[in-house]
Amino acid sequence: MLCIPPMLEPRSGHQLIQANGCLYAIGGHSKNIEQFTPELNEWKVVCELEHLSGSLSAVERFDKILIVFDQKLASFDVLTKTFSILSEVPALSKLFLFNNRVFIILEDGSIAEIDRDNKLLTENSLSNIKVTGRYFTVCLCKSNK
Repeated sequence: MLCIPPMLEPRSGHQLIQANGCLYAIGGHSKNIEQFTPELNEWKVVCELEHLSGSLSAVERFDKILIVFDQKLASFDVLTKTFSILSEVPALSKLFLFNNRVFIILEDGSIAEIDRDNKLLTENSLSNIKVTGRYFTVCLCKSNK
């Protein structure tokens, strides 16, 4: 049984993302990204950021953690421990994975895909996703095509 010690910094509203065998704590009113390594049973700060808000959305793909915060789409590379801002996005955007593809639900309820090069595609490339309600409830449905 693994007993995970407390993070180095208290957080709330953060995301915990598993990538490359480690856990990453991002956001939660902290400007640090912390990494938990199970073999060492310890947390360490792996990246200090100038701007990161408490409210964010994050997913992992191809050893990169994609993060939406403060109307920005960013990437944290877990191998090189580098952070970069990729583009601007509308407020209240949320990320999700579906069939190994990354999608972003925009404030108006529309859905766009983030391609393998982490570029935001403008058209909805997954027509069988329906968004309902104010809080972006996602219903994944089978396509009739």
